Amino acid sequence: MNQDTKNLIEDLFPPGFGDLSLMNKEIISIYGSLKSIFPAIFVNAANGKRIFNFCGWRPQNCIAGAKNSPHKQGLALDLHMPTKAQNEHLYDYMLKVGYSTHGFTRMEDRKVTIDQSKGGGWVHVDIVPLTDVQKGRTAQIINGIYVFMP
Repeated sequence: MNQDTKNLIEDLFPPGFGDLSLMNKEIISIYGSLKSIFPAIFVNAANGKRIFNFCGWRPQNCIAGAKNSPHKQGLALDLHMPTKAQNEHLYDYMLKVGYSTHGFTRMEDRKVTIDQSKGGGWVHVDIVPLTDVQKGRTAQIINGIYVFMP
């Protein structure tokens, strides 16, 4: 296994896990394309240092997030940038070009993930088919992306 693959596993999985087949190939590809545009972007680990554990793939028994979270299906990522301002820029970029350029289908509303965050926040993206979205959820479609309140 080469160093790039090791770094990807460390970034996408909690400690003790690391089978790339658990993550959807499309979400891995989306992350790679974003990383080429925003080199400072990370999920769990930045510059070889683990900061978070459950912002990429989550095991079924993980108590973080919702019971049927797309993270547990390998379909979602919580993306981080080093500063809140950079997370805001990433969020705005994603809304502007995300679906047509990168292919993800949903984002959590920034009111929760960035604006109300005590830290720098995050940008949640996933590739849940829009036919599978939960009914009754407060959401809006912006440039083809389903933006919802978690």
